[in-house]
Amino acid sequence: MYWNGHEFNPQEDHGYPSLITMEIARMLLDHYLVKNDTTYEIVYSVLDMDRNKVVLYLKEEVDL
Repeated sequence: MYWNGHEFNPQEDHGYPSLITMEIARMLLDHYLVKNDTTYEIVYSVLDMDRNKVVLYLKEEVDL
C-alpha cells in the first residue's frame, strides 16, 4: 500500500518475489525500502494470516 499524500493506494505489482522470513524482518527493522532509485519509508505493516502475506504501508519518496 502506497501513501499518495492523501490516502493509501493498493499496489498489486510489488516487484518482489516471495520473500523469506529473514528478508521481511530485515525490511521491517530498517524502516526504509529502495526500489528503482526511489526511497520509501515503511510506516506500518500487517501480517495478513488469511492470505499468508505481509502488507507494507509505504510513504513515497522519502528524503534521507
